[in-house]
Amino acid sequence: MALARIFLFTFVFLVLALALLSSAAEGASRRPPRHGSKPRRHSLKAERSHSKKGPRRPTLKGPRHSGVKSQRSRPGSKTPLPIPAFTNPLPFPSPVFIGLVVDARTYGAIPDGQSNSKASIKFQKVRNGAVRDINLVNSKGFQMTITSCTNFLAERLKITAPADSPRTDGIHLSRSNGVQVLNSFIGTGDDCISIGEGSTDVKVIGITCGPGHGISIGSLGKVPQEQSVKGVYVGHSTLSNTDNSLRIKTFHDSPPLEASGITFEDITMVDVKNPIIIDQHYKSNENQGASFVKISDVHYRNVRGTSVSNVAVSLQCSSAIPCQGIELVDIDLALSPNAPKKFPLSATCSNAKTFSMGKQNPPACR
Repeated sequence: MALARIFLFTFVFLVLALALLSSAAEGASRRPPRHGSKPRRHSLKAERSHSKKGPRRPTLKGPRHSGVKSQRSRPGSKTPLPIPAFTNPLPFPSPVFIGLVVDARTYGAIPDGQSNSKASIKFQKVRNGAVRDINLVNSKGFQMTITSCTNFLAERLKITAPADSPRTDGIHLSRSNGVQVLNSFIGTGDDCISIGEGSTDVKVIGITCGPGHGISIGSLGKVPQEQSVKGVYVGHSTLSNTDNSLRIKTFHDSPPLEASGITFEDITMVDVKNPIIIDQHYKSNENQGASFVKISDVHYRNVRGTSVSNVAVSLQCSSAIPCQGIELVDIDLALSPNAPKKFPLSATCSNAKTFSMGKQNPPACR
């Protein structure tokens, strides 16, 4: 009798246990999968295959685009998870742009110079980058801007716009360090290259410029909070039929800043206006007072060629902070046969402390 009771209780216990297990399995099968997860497949074949291949390699992800947000989110939260910062694993610069032709007229633009925001190409906050073999044509504003960049190379560029199109600077630099512009042809309706505020350690070499307004430092001092320009080298270049050539320009009533450590060397000029010019009265009708941009340690060396304007060297510095350390070495400029007025070339200086060496045509002012 006792044995029968034990057998009955055991049978009932097993039936209840099986019922509970069956109910749990059915509930798990009906539960929806968690968002973003995939069902795992358990198989001996899969386990063996994984063990033979070894651990999966990590995937390298590129830098996050500023306008793209992550779609991953924490469970139960709509806030995207942050994407880890990108570390470039390559031993060479990652952003490299090679071999493009950009013609603004393809998109219906007419070079009118109404807004410098309409640049054909903008490089901003690029570190260790390069642009090569690009042809820019007929920009509505600036052709190319390089802003807040570090160690940036631009070479073998061809940049063109009509000579009568204002504000179509070929390349405009600002707040950048270690920029090099090499071996390029630039002809526009404004500055071939303009080196704006906050530019340091800049090299411009092997440029053919013209038409246009030459190669300029500035304009500087137009708005508050501008930064100084230091360490600019412009060399081994040719300027042809430009309205200005080697120019430093600053505004009146400027914030206090500096333009220093600037060298123009081995420059050839062909029928240019204003070959060498420092203009600290740039657009003086717009602002009263003097410029507070301190210009110092500027060198003009081995500058030769022809001028169509009678004043070949014009150093018009600030009455508040005169220019200091302006060096003129081997300046050999002649009046072009195409000059409208056949007067001897001259040099004029105001509030400028200069010193000269070697050939001086026209005679250096003192």
